Amino acid sequence: MLCAARVKIPQATPLGREPASKAVTELCPECAREVEDSGFSAVFWDF
Repeated sequence: MLCAARVKIPQATPLGREPASKAVTELCPECAREVEDSGFSAVFWDF
């Protein structure tokens, strides 16, 4: 769970539909801090 929300396993978006994550353009402060503190790389991607 991230930001107290469930995370689904990524799957390809069916043709003709936009992925629900398309509107996500930045990390919330809590997630950004976790990425930085843990030394992870933040990657924004979609199918």
